[in-house]
Amino acid sequence: MNSGKDKSSIELWKAQQIKVLSNDSIAVDYFCVPKSILNNIVIEKIKNEIYEYIHDLKAVLDEPYLIFKDSGIAYFGNEKRVVPLVNGTTEILFFNSNQDSLVKYKDYRLGIGMKGIDKSITELKKYINKYAIGNDLNLLLRPINLNVIVDYYKNNNIAIPKWVNYLINSELLIESSKSSIIRILELKDKYIALGIKDYLEVKNKHRFILLFSSKLQVKTLNDFSDYVIKHLCEPTHVKLTKYDNKYFDKLRSFVLDSKIKNIFGNIDILVNGILKYYKKTLQHIEKVEDYKKYLGDFSVNDIYELYINELKNCDLKRANISPYTDDMLKDINNGHWNVYESFADEYNANTYLCKVPKDKVLVARNPLRDVNMKAVCGIDFGTKSTVVVCHDKDDKLLRVGASNFLEEPRVEDYENPTVIHIIDYENFINNYKSSAGRPNTEYKDLQVSHDAAKEIYKTNFDKTRFYSVFSELKQWANSKYRNQILQDYNGNFINLKPYLSLEKDDFDPIEIYAYFLGLNINNMHTGIYIKYLLSFPVNYELAVRNKIIKSFERGLKKSFPNIVLNDADVMKRFKVSIGGSEPASYAITALNSFGVEPLKEETSTVVSYGVFDFGGGTTDFDFGIEYIPDSIKYKFEIEQLGNGGDVYLGGENLLNVLAFEVYKDNLDVLRKEAIPIVIPPKSQAFSGSEVLIKNEENADQSSYLNLKLIAYELRDLWEETNDYEAKYNEDTITIKLFSVNGEEKTVNLRVNLDKLQDIIRNHIRDGIDNFFNTYLRVAKQYQDKMTSPLHILLAGNSCKSRILQEEFVSRIIAELNDLKKINGKKDNLKPIFKLYPPLGTKFNIETLKKLDVVKNSPFDLEKLLFLE
Repeated sequence: MNSGKDKSSIELWKAQQIKVLSNDSIAVDYFCVPKSILNNIVIEKIKNEIYEYIHDLKAVLDEPYLIFKDSGIAYFGNEKRVVPLVNGTTEILFFNSNQDSLVKYKDYRLGIGMKGIDKSITELKKYINKYAIGNDLNLLLRPINLNVIVDYYKNNNIAIPKWVNYLINSELLIESSKSSIIRILELKDKYIALGIKDYLEVKNKHRFILLFSSKLQVKTLNDFSDYVIKHLCEPTHVKLTKYDNKYFDKLRSFVLDSKIKNIFGNIDILVNGILKYYKKTLQHIEKVEDYKKYLGDFSVNDIYELYINELKNCDLKRANISPYTDDMLKDINNGHWNVYESFADEYNANTYLCKVPKDKVLVARNPLRDVNMKAVCGIDFGTKSTVVVCHDKDDKLLRVGASNFLEEPRVEDYENPTVIHIIDYENFINNYKSSAGRPNTEYKDLQVSHDAAKEIYKTNFDKTRFYSVFSELKQWANSKYRNQILQDYNGNFINLKPYLSLEKDDFDPIEIYAYFLGLNINNMHTGIYIKYLLSFPVNYELAVRNKIIKSFERGLKKSFPNIVLNDADVMKRFKVSIGGSEPASYAITALNSFGVEPLKEETSTVVSYGVFDFGGGTTDFDFGIEYIPDSIKYKFEIEQLGNGGDVYLGGENLLNVLAFEVYKDNLDVLRKEAIPIVIPPKSQAFSGSEVLIKNEENADQSSYLNLKLIAYELRDLWEETNDYEAKYNEDTITIKLFSVNGEEKTVNLRVNLDKLQDIIRNHIRDGIDNFFNTYLRVAKQYQDKMTSPLHILLAGNSCKSRILQEEFVSRIIAELNDLKKINGKKDNLKPIFKLYPPLGTKFNIETLKKLDVVKNSPFDLEKLLFLE
């Protein structure tokens, strides 16, 4: 291995560069280990070792007998007492009434309140007067079980010293009570002993042992651990001798700097805190030999294996993507982008050039070879979840956030939650800015998708931890006034302005989310896509849509290798475009899936559709026709004739409306506890709502948090899951909310199930009214194009709602009844409407038949619905 600053390294590197860049895929003779990668390897090794060390340290501190040699004390855990040690040894300091045995104790250390204080034997009298009586320091071992000393040596396979046997087998001077200490007797000039009432007439023939001990005021293991780490040196124990690095000192420094109270409460925080010290140190390493103290004695073979492991897991570490296999690095038809790129840029002195071992192979691959110039990637950026579809020769859904691509795909893998989870903001953002393409960010610092969504509603959480999760990216983007405060695990605050107010260097969650989508789309498993279509709700204003496009452009570019970003011919073809509206995109798929497209021979047939896309944040309508075009380029073509929608009617927004209604119904309780809440967009303030009821302009984090927490408790009601009727028919639900002062409060809230279901029904009716009014307007305007029946396609997860489907059936029957009145008493009306369930679901026909409006209807329900 050669240092990156050696002249020989530069020459070797340039020769290898010429060889690599003249091929798209080639087995290299040398490989470059950047200092950053070597640092990462060291950090990974140290991190794993720190986890082991803390585990061992915690176990050691729980043992009944501990020795702190460098602090000069031993600790008896069962009695919570400390005793002094002879200076520089592990031997307990004790005094024998045998004069000859005292010669060895001319210097010793006495533990006073866990602090080592050196005393000479001539000061023993002063010590006893001052500390033994005045400070209630017990000088005897009556309450201490000395057998734990023997157990300590036996359990750790250490030879038992003679002094242990002498101490165990000797008579101790026993104190019966504090008042029994009479005076200090100077038995001879050379030694001092404590006189007890029963020993006032001490003779030289009487022998006894005198020990010093101090009661340590700790109640729990955590109290003791806290004291040890803050005030003592590392315990002397065989379990800890295997760790060469001084982890205890780093642990103490971090604990003192961060003022942690429950030290072992969160091991991850401790590990990351200790790692920061090593990361700073590694930045100053200039010679490869200096890594030996962290990695031990290592060879080029070792570095090769470490580097190979880093390459295989680069995207697992970056985005929780399944590791690459050995053939990716060793098969000449494959190869790794990072190996190629290490020779593509200018020479970097912060690298170490290593020769590939004789029996090993390492293949470099040009990322440009994997750019797909024809494929188009469609991204449906949803309020609750985001779906990615890649169109090449065939259409395929892309699993985003699936950590193992070898596993059987699940439906939920394709619905990627639109959520980010910020753990270590500073570390992530520094890494994110370190490179234009594929920076060495770490998934452990910031997560998205399913992993992020898991954090939202954990049973036990604190307020700051809750602020680390942001699940309302689209709601925030579409709000003109919403400021947002996020906070990572380290307490760092991220102040988000309203989306349209973001400036160049501001943190943009949508860009970061797009970056992680890009990493899942563009990697060595899938190749690189440069054409993207992004769908939006039809009612988002143009300024918001354009800004989201820019955010996605930046994030997706960040997922590209640098060599792709630097290729002008490729990047001029990179484009993120506004695709068809979400409902129009759905119509293309649904019409095909339900088999209602025109037949090939029916070139004059036109199919009319209307999409009711009821999602998490918005409801969008799209009306149009599908037909067989004259051009042979496409099998079918759709023409959009009109659209509409409600920007605030969505499942998640409805949950917020329900939460606000529950808040109003329990205002007396919540006002007493000073619990604030923010007003959802579809709700209104009311008399007496001052102070605690916030709007978007003045809402604080607690008010948003309380709205979300109440909404979460009502999710079963909205989704009608988990025996919801029994749950909400109880007197109250118990929930933890936060006051205006940030204090956690446990409150009992009344929930009126019937009232809330009526609210859901009324909001849905408004949406359906809007849908049919829009349809009538479009049908009138395009009466020469639209045909019957209108195929009404229910889309979006919220369209699975029982209430939604009941209201749609009721409205269709009402429309048909009106048409029947207009057309007289004709029973056989020409089919006007046909209703389709969301893809992948079925109507509950038996439930719908029980509706009064259906029972009293002359129309055959089964002809109005699509039934398999």
